[in-house]
Amino acid sequence: MRILGAVKGRTDGKGTAFDGIGAVLVAFILLIASAVLAIPRAAEPFLMPLPQPDRRVLERARRAEDELARRARSEPLPYVVRAVGETFRRVGAGSVHGQGLPATLLQDLGKLVADAQKQQRHQELQSLRAVQTGLFIEAVHGWEKSGRVSTELRELGGDFPEVAKERGWLSGQEVALDDEELGILFRRRWTELTGTGGKPPLAPSLDELRAWYALLLGRASGGETREGRRTSLLAIAALERLDSTYPADLARGVLLYRHGAYGAASEAFRRELERRKQGPYRLRARNHLLATLAKLPEEE
Repeated sequence: MRILGAVKGRTDGKGTAFDGIGAVLVAFILLIASAVLAIPRAAEPFLMPLPQPDRRVLERARRAEDELARRARSEPLPYVVRAVGETFRRVGAGSVHGQGLPATLLQDLGKLVADAQKQQRHQELQSLRAVQTGLFIEAVHGWEKSGRVSTELRELGGDFPEVAKERGWLSGQEVALDDEELGILFRRRWTELTGTGGKPPLAPSLDELRAWYALLLGRASGGETREGRRTSLLAIAALERLDSTYPADLARGVLLYRHGAYGAASEAFRRELERRKQGPYRLRARNHLLATLAKLPEEE
């Protein structure tokens, strides 16, 4: 009881020899725990490292898009911008899963976008995209409730229902993506089809690109197939060019390990270790390398 009282401290204002022992003990335990964690130990690389977007930046962008959509609903957009929206819908309606996009309609869409940009209608195009993003999300929720692919969903999302099924984004009839992820998907599609991803205000920010690739890699249910593996490797390569903070070789190692390519995976983990001399990614790469080496046949 005396020791317990000493650790808790005196209440009469007089110190004891044991004052502060609690803080010292906690610090000592934390030091030991850190040392234990730093000890190399094999850890199978099943968790894919994902890019980390700044959520504050994404939230500001979302609020700005919401405001543009609100204004566009109360103030009619100019004809050339409305024409872009209608042609975008025709492209979606003309999409047939597995047969690509209608080339003639895509050319028409590109010409209309160019005309709008010549007229300096950049913000109005952004407003159109914001409105159509919201309509797409609503159409997805309608599909979840009814089980029926509406004309709205087909026009705005094209073959999204088929892609969602193919990539394992469905749980029963519920889409396993939240509204933020659906918005990321749609804006990416819209920007690619309209060819407006090259410069602001429609070009995605680095954090938006991080969010897109995080979605692509984190939801890569098709990653067990050859095509899924190729898509993930392309995403990792694109991230490597865009974001120097992303541990691309660590991600490659994880993907290659999943597919049983242990020799190539070990080389990827070694490259990550050479690149990073400190930080949590180095610890993961080291532990994953140990697990991978254990999978390789012993040399004679």
